[in-house]
Amino acid sequence: MPLEQALPDLQEGRGVKDIIIHVLSEEWPLSSNEIYTKAKRKYGLNSTYQAVHKMLKQLANQGVLAKEGKKYSISMKWAEKIEKFSKDLKTMLVSHKPLYLEGLSDFREETGMQTFVFDSFGTAEEYRKTLQKQYIESPGPKPPYVGQSRHLKSPVFYSEKSKEILDLINKTQTKCYLLVRGNTKIDGWCADYYRNNLVDIRTGVDVARNCDTMVVGNVVVQTYVPVQCRLFIDNLYSSAKNIPLIEIPKLYENIYKLKENTKLLVFKNPELAEQVRQQTIEYFNEKKATDPANELFEIVDESDKVIGTEKRSVVHEKGLLHRTSDVFVLDDKSRIFIQQRSFKKLIGPGLWDVSAAEHLKPGETYEETAARGVKEELGVKPISIEKIGEREQRYKFEKLYDNGKVQVFQCGFEGKIKIDKAEIEEGKWVSKEDLLEEMEKSPRKFTPWLLQDIKFVKLL
Repeated sequence: MPLEQALPDLQEGRGVKDIIIHVLSEEWPLSSNEIYTKAKRKYGLNSTYQAVHKMLKQLANQGVLAKEGKKYSISMKWAEKIEKFSKDLKTMLVSHKPLYLEGLSDFREETGMQTFVFDSFGTAEEYRKTLQKQYIESPGPKPPYVGQSRHLKSPVFYSEKSKEILDLINKTQTKCYLLVRGNTKIDGWCADYYRNNLVDIRTGVDVARNCDTMVVGNVVVQTYVPVQCRLFIDNLYSSAKNIPLIEIPKLYENIYKLKENTKLLVFKNPELAEQVRQQTIEYFNEKKATDPANELFEIVDESDKVIGTEKRSVVHEKGLLHRTSDVFVLDDKSRIFIQQRSFKKLIGPGLWDVSAAEHLKPGETYEETAARGVKEELGVKPISIEKIGEREQRYKFEKLYDNGKVQVFQCGFEGKIKIDKAEIEEGKWVSKEDLLEEMEKSPRKFTPWLLQDIKFVKLL
């Protein structure tokens, strides 16, 4: 704590500590023997001289007393702390802010977890940013700063402070790794704002379900964003398509100024800090970063309203409703390109499929996903993309499910098709008539969704 020694009990006849301070508040400097004599005569001290001498040494070590030679007096610095304590206490009672806000160097491992409760998310963020800044500006080599958050917010709401932190990172050459659960356009914009040779960021990662976390040295800080604020930000980021459309002053009031208690937990624990740091950095390992099982999908209800996000692996294991765009690519002869799914696929390996199919990333529209699928899987630019149908699907493949809302598109293309070998075994052009005939003969060669989607295709 900033104030190491508790205030004395201002009633006579209490403990040795209180009596010593009373004696020295009346006359100083005094030797230990003089203090002991006055304490016995005036305050009826029952303790031994050894007890008084031991307490004097303890109070001197704590900075409560100053010692010159063999004589003691009350430390002026401690008296100033008492004065500050009174002012801070008054401020706390008026504003409902925590009384003690330690700096990074004040935390002690033996103290264990410390809990701070702020009257708003904004005040909690100010304190968290103070600890962040203290760490980044600390001199000398240090472990990377790591953070895990539900959304990136500062470039939107605190642009000046964000620039200040970036300048500080560059000045001190502090390496930073940030993982973000959100994968919306706003998260992407914020990530691009921060990214440089010192700041690595990955969005759409399954982290920060319940709280935002940062690790500064040996200290772990967790911020529990109020539910109302969290839902507000989720909805805003999912619906907003670009920064200019966001009403910053209004949102600042609704998020940062909203009077709702915000809890911030602090642990000084080198083992825990290193564990979280390594877990975060591991996500930047290329193999883990590109593992499809870690990809986040939006979860929807029966009305196609987004109700959350979940990892691809969990979505298919639990059969959660999610969103998909299926695309038929047609050439100038009205032939349809179909692809054979990779034999490494967990669902429908080796089956013939639509031209391209992609699950929606958080914040994407169906049409955006359809265009992305054509580019990523076939290596061409889609043109004249058109929605031709929509449906719901509920499929089961051994122990996995593929349940969700689907919109079907068709388009032309520019360029030369170059299939993604990681996703596709091979591809071929077929007429709609030949495809329907083959489906009639051997339906098991095709994905169930291709069997459903083909009816929507409109020939040129």
